Amino acid sequence: MAITVSNISTTTGAVASGTVNSVTSSVGNLSIVVVVEENSSSTISSVADNKGNTYYLAVMHIESRLGPTEIWYAPNATTGITTITLNFSAGLAIATFYDCSGAALNPLVCSDFIESNATGSSTTNPVGPTVNYNVGGGLVVSTISFSNTTVSVASPFTLDYSLAGVGGMAHYAYSTAGVFAPSWTLVLAESWAGSSALFASSTGTDNIRFSKGKSYLGLSTISSNPLITAVGDLVILTFPVDSSSGSNPIFSDNKGNTFTNISTMSPYTGGGGFDYAAYCILTTAGTNHIFTYNTTSLSYGPILALVITPSSTPTFNANGVGFTSSSVTNYTNASCSPTSTDFLVSFVEGFGGLESSWAAGASWLLGPFELDGNSYQDPTACAYQLSAVGGSTTDNFTVSPTASKSIGELIFSFTIPGGGPATAIYPSDMTPGTNVVFEIG
Repeated sequence: MAITVSNISTTTGAVASGTVNSVTSSVGNLSIVVVVEENSSSTISSVADNKGNTYYLAVMHIESRLGPTEIWYAPNATTGITTITLNFSAGLAIATFYDCSGAALNPLVCSDFIESNATGSSTTNPVGPTVNYNVGGGLVVSTISFSNTTVSVASPFTLDYSLAGVGGMAHYAYSTAGVFAPSWTLVLAESWAGSSALFASSTGTDNIRFSKGKSYLGLSTISSNPLITAVGDLVILTFPVDSSSGSNPIFSDNKGNTFTNISTMSPYTGGGGFDYAAYCILTTAGTNHIFTYNTTSLSYGPILALVITPSSTPTFNANGVGFTSSSVTNYTNASCSPTSTDFLVSFVEGFGGLESSWAAGASWLLGPFELDGNSYQDPTACAYQLSAVGGSTTDNFTVSPTASKSIGELIFSFTIPGGGPATAIYPSDMTPGTNVVFEIG
């Protein structure tokens, strides 16, 4: 079944921390709270309701000139919610509360943020951020923060609430899989920031989650958005480093797991950069699980996390390929030699943040990482293949890059004992051959 938005409630104007906000009594299994705060340094510390549901952070973005945008959610929520309380550090906030039915038990698939200081100019038509999924029937919620004007949003998104000088919230309950980004309209051209989150319905999958964290030059750590994880999950992390002088990577998390660097991931040549990767089968897991890349070098790029819940423990095979190109758009020279039951994961990096589109072909699925190319230097795509064909598997990504920029790719394979990955990792709704094209804004 698809996600249905049963009720939508909002704050009446901006409210203070600790204000008890009345909402229409909930009937669904997913509660979502979308927040914009007026104080640029304030953040939400917790969200609570009268039924004692636990709320998790889907995405938070803090931008020095505008109020933070945050999306919180309570999965598998107890019905009968009539009040929701926001606790934050300073100032006032506006919020929209979504009561949803038909969601997956672990519904968050992906989330992202974007801001105008990365796009380079003020505008009256901010777009994004973008999220996507290969399964229909889900829900996208988005929020925007601005300083002066009022806002509207283009179809198929519906504007649910806005307050002049603060921000607005919108949603889209989609029926068909695809790529989703809100197109906002401001009365005046100005700075803006926004966040989006995509939630899967019960017809989707609880077996795969995606998380990303954007970086800026000079940050010592880059952390992903939080996820819910379980012991035994397979986590694959990657981070593109924008300099061949970068130090060795150190991946960590907030749960104390040890990540193994993938030693065969040699730096690709000709593009002036490295792609680092690591993996871990989690021994400690839980809620608000955050993955971090720690660096002593000045690095751009997003940290990307792919989290899979297999039904049996996978064995890592060190099949890795790194390469670069400055002109061709159909990449066929990256290959490995998996068995027919291997699960393949490929990360494709476009140096410079200027690529226009990506597509996966044949039996590859392109994972839901937004590639807006605005808030970080190196947009990266993740693709995965449910079951390798055996023998030498050659990639057939199609990429439309800026000719002067380089493309790097890494392929990993995992052997799943006791059967092929299509049954050992994924439910039957994840169909090989589904292509999703990302457009770089």
